[in-house]
Amino acid sequence: MMAIIVDAIAIPYILIITYDEYFSKPLGLRPPAAKLRLVLLDLAFIIFESANLALAFESMAGVDGSCDALPQGQQKAACSKSKSLVAVLLFALIAWLFTFTISIFRLVERINP
Repeated sequence: MMAIIVDAIAIPYILIITYDEYFSKPLGLRPPAAKLRLVLLDLAFIIFESANLALAFESMAGVDGSCDALPQGQQKAACSKSKSLVAVLLFALIAWLFTFTISIFRLVERINP
């Protein structure tokens, strides 16, 4: 449930940020507070994505997780879905970290001439 809520907010945010990066003023011409706000929003999404990943791992591998708590017939399908969710969330977290790293490097490059 948390993954759906966070990613439903994250997808429009990613589209807005992508448009902003390519079509707005260059980094050096923007107010510093605007870029800092975007970097901190990226950090907030990274925190929520890592919480989603932790919940997905717990759902998959925990004592009451989908791979152990269900009857044998339902266990395989639920475990497969849990593993798929973990894989997608792990990929999303790595992507957020990659873009966050690029944003930080660009910001530091502009600050340090």
